[in-house]
Amino acid sequence: MDLSVVIVNYNSGDQLGRCLDAIKESRYPDPFEVVVVDNHSTDRSAVLNGESRARLIVRPENQGFARAANHGIASTKSELILILGPDVILSRGTLGEMVRTMRSRPEIGALGPVIREAPGGEHDHLRPFPSNRGLLKETLFLDRLFEDRPSAVGWLHGCCLLLRRAAIDDVGPFDPSFFLYYEDVDLCYRMGRSAWRTTIERGSAVDHISGNRDARYGEEKLRWYHASLIEFYRKHYSRQSLQTLRRILILRSVLRLGLWISLYLIAPSRRDVRAERVRGYAAVLRTLWNGAK
Repeated sequence: MDLSVVIVNYNSGDQLGRCLDAIKESRYPDPFEVVVVDNHSTDRSAVLNGESRARLIVRPENQGFARAANHGIASTKSELILILGPDVILSRGTLGEMVRTMRSRPEIGALGPVIREAPGGEHDHLRPFPSNRGLLKETLFLDRLFEDRPSAVGWLHGCCLLLRRAAIDDVGPFDPSFFLYYEDVDLCYRMGRSAWRTTIERGSAVDHISGNRDARYGEEKLRWYHASLIEFYRKHYSRQSLQTLRRILILRSVLRLGLWISLYLIAPSRRDVRAERVRGYAAVLRTLWNGAK
């Protein structure tokens, strides 16, 4: 058995069941295993149907995605490990195409598919690593007008990521200092520095059904997103770049806070979502401002 699928589950509702059904229907011809690592869910989403044939690991507390994914990886012996989000639906043939690419190209350490975001959109496959130039353009809403198009894949989305064990043994697994977000960026960055390739299998596709899109921008997740971005800079970039980043993020938080307060006051609809984003950016701004002192 040369393939293991590792799913980190946390309060995913009925999404996990649909994900497991899609794996079962993926038509992968060779034996493989599925491991579900439950990150101390409270919604009983990890009560698996016996037909799924998945092996369940229940963690006693939620210590972040990276630790849970590493737990799942360490419990397997396969040469190839697919990290898969419970909100991802594999298309038929995707597993086979991705595994064939990894077998034929031993220089690849991490491989991703085409990711289709609901409803109907696709992720940009050529994702550059974070830069202050790019973040400043995004802060000022100029990223769509003056778009930098990288010529190669920088990092791959962790919602569906096929990893080679030899590459993990070389550069190390996910860094647990990233509780949520940027653990995939960090891993791909380390692979690139060690001469492992990260690339896209364009003949494979998955649907990323992220549930309630607004929930991804709630207060807690906004704080984790900014904390992980700062940790990535602290780990890989210069102190001057980190200081510049903090200034950019303060500016962005001020602008976004003003925007969401205005929308909250002007438009009566969806006030709960807008209030959540106001609280989120206010919390981020307080943290950044205190850290800059």
